[in-house]
Amino acid sequence: LCFGMAASAVLLLAYTFTDSLPLWFVLRFASGFCAGLFWVIAETWVNRVATEELRGRMVSLYATAFALGIAIGPQILLVTGVEGPLPFIVGAVLMAAGLVPIWLARRTAPADVKEKPKGNVAPVVRLAPFIFAAAFVSGFQEMSVLSLLPGFGTERGFAQTATALALTAFAGGGVVAQYPLGWLADRMSRVTLLACVAGAAILGAVALPFLAGQSLW
Repeated sequence: LCFGMAASAVLLLAYTFTDSLPLWFVLRFASGFCAGLFWVIAETWVNRVATEELRGRMVSLYATAFALGIAIGPQILLVTGVEGPLPFIVGAVLMAAGLVPIWLARRTAPADVKEKPKGNVAPVVRLAPFIFAAAFVSGFQEMSVLSLLPGFGTERGFAQTATALALTAFAGGGVVAQYPLGWLADRMSRVTLLACVAGAAILGAVALPFLAGQSLW
């Protein structure tokens, strides 16, 4: 986990040393690899610590913190601007700062997280294909919004500040909704709840092109 975050910070600084588009693709690939490390390990950690009765709410708190970071992140660009090395330097410093709480909490990691893996995941995928399909759709939807929304806003004539606020609003919904959804997940069928949330996400994605730029009054 610490390695993934430290490497991500170094990769952010690496952007400031080149303007080569092919190299930026390589850096983005490496950044995604490192991000995958701490996503998987952190979520495994949370799930191992959580009890079954509180799992939905504990995971929701983790997701709330994650969404809060996404919500605040674009606003940094309003302070640093989008040109020059400063945005990358600030991002690298913040990423490195995240190492401190992880290092302090290292002794609380569940023992089985530190053990060598046993078996394989194929039986799990066969038992719960719906969950893996939902994870794929969720990741596709989230990264599509984060990647395409700024370009969509620019094409519609929105200012950079407006597109940054749109990303914050997207993540803000996750901040507000995570705990109530976690509370529901501890009290009803999680498959049913997942299907409802997926349906709402699809409706929102379909409605976005028609509602963008429209006034509420």
